[in-house]
Amino acid sequence: MVLVLVLVVVMMLSFAVYSFSSLMVAEYSATTTGLTHLQRRELATSGIELAAASIEKQRQSAASALGPLSLFQPVPFDLPNGQQTTISVLRDVPSHVNPAEFGLRDESAKLNLNTLPLELSRRKEARKRLTSLPGITIQIADAILDWMDSDDDVSEFGAETSFYTAQAPPRYPRQGRFESLNELLQVRGITAELLYGEDQNGNGLLDPEENDGDRTSPRDNADHLLQRGLSDYITLLSCETTLLPGGRSKINLNQPVLAQLFDQVESVLGTEAAVYIAAWRLRGATYSDEPRPDEGEDQERRRLERLESVRLRLEAQLGNVDGNRPSLSANQTQRAGLTLDTGSSQFKSLIELFGGEVRIAIDGTDTLLQSPWSSDPVTVRRMLPLFEQMMTTVDNPSLQGRININEASEAVLRSIPGITESTARAIVGIQREIRTAASGNDYSSVAWLVSRGLVSPAELRTIGPYVTTHGDVRSGIAIGQTAGHTSVAATRFLLDCSGPNRRILSLQDLPVTTHATFGLPPATK
Repeated sequence: MVLVLVLVVVMMLSFAVYSFSSLMVAEYSATTTGLTHLQRRELATSGIELAAASIEKQRQSAASALGPLSLFQPVPFDLPNGQQTTISVLRDVPSHVNPAEFGLRDESAKLNLNTLPLELSRRKEARKRLTSLPGITIQIADAILDWMDSDDDVSEFGAETSFYTAQAPPRYPRQGRFESLNELLQVRGITAELLYGEDQNGNGLLDPEENDGDRTSPRDNADHLLQRGLSDYITLLSCETTLLPGGRSKINLNQPVLAQLFDQVESVLGTEAAVYIAAWRLRGATYSDEPRPDEGEDQERRRLERLESVRLRLEAQLGNVDGNRPSLSANQTQRAGLTLDTGSSQFKSLIELFGGEVRIAIDGTDTLLQSPWSSDPVTVRRMLPLFEQMMTTVDNPSLQGRININEASEAVLRSIPGITESTARAIVGIQREIRTAASGNDYSSVAWLVSRGLVSPAELRTIGPYVTTHGDVRSGIAIGQTAGHTSVAATRFLLDCSGPNRRILSLQDLPVTTHATFGLPPATK
């Protein structure tokens, strides 16, 4: 009996040792897996820093166009323990139609809802821009604009407080700019399917339930492509810096003190250019290729613009009834025969520097000034990139809402006032050439639209306030890999490099998946 009892105790102890050993092996395996995954996550975070450093390097080299393949290739990296790893930055999740592409995606390639004009005089323009996007009707467009405007007056097809408070649950329109894309789901007519398409969980990956037809939610067409609805065409954050590489401000052509503007322009472009630009600000310019005054003009818009101008002047006068407003003579000064005070005209874009003429008094003599820069394609192509590097039209450190014609889709390009469907298609056709161009500098300025014959100088003046060739808010997917493992860690990020210090605006860890999902080779051992 003692022997049997000893055998039982030995068996129980052996089983306990075996269980403990198995548990420790499992714990070790889990710890090792967790540590490896943590390493991959940190590598992905390092990929964000890699992207920011690449943008800064490009900015310091004074290049304007960021080529998607030039600065972003997989980077091998050895950990202190000898483990070999790889860091990659992709523009987006690839598909069987679109292979993996290294680089960053420009948020300026989308329509920025928060920069749409809300004035009554420009409401039709904003509505037309919105309805250019897939799925947006006139009713939805007006509802979006009513949600953002500060009044409670219902647009022709819109919705205001009276509609939203009657819903279940009741809600109030923000009457201000959107703070997140999800807020759009509160707007009348916008559904999750319209906003996010098949990617309603928002992870950016083609999950099995998003590629099985109608068997499971959400509905999809089972085409092995992830349709992401409006979120592929709209953004709330897009801008480009107005700072020079060293952090100094560019010359603001619309600054209020014309004497200071004159001196700044004269120091870099000479007296003739300074006289013309100052005169342009004082009197505005006319262009020989402009349409006749009533040709193609929206009479109602012009009437509303005049009313808004009167209202603004009255508000300015009422705000200075205390007598503190400086007299005009106090602001007047002389430069090269010009009497400079507060300019009445504002540049909408740098394109307006070319080909105009200004009639003004110089030393008391009526003078017709011709622009130092003609509007022929050769001059525009040569000079506009230089102007874009040294001048701006705003006093802010960033210019918001312009659309990157080098990357925008055809639908977004059609939302630009003045761009026709045929022009949008032609631009998209050239984008393929831009992505494979040996030098991005050939397309670093919107002047290439003129040099390639896609638009005339007059048409470029129309679309000039809305277009650019680069932005400084960029998104991408940073991926960390370790040799010997098929699993990868991926983080989707949004990066703002418009200021002197880069800012990470958003981070989203994607589900654990394999390198094949992103079209990447395994990390080299």
